[in-house]
Amino acid sequence: MCFCSSIPAIRNQLNILILQHVKERFHAFNTARIVREALSNCELLVDQTSGLRKRVELRQDAAIL
Repeated sequence: MCFCSSIPAIRNQLNILILQHVKERFHAFNTARIVREALSNCELLVDQTSGLRKRVELRQDAAIL
């Protein structure tokens, strides 16, 4: 059952970068994909090598949660 049309569109001003573990990519809930679909200013990167977090450069006013 697809609920994509039920996902609200949110025009966020903040840049959102989601770092997703490769094993979560095909998880049934996959909330990272849902968030990416909802937010207009969002990027999803899947960590294929377990080293993605080290390679991503964050701005000084950014944080990893």
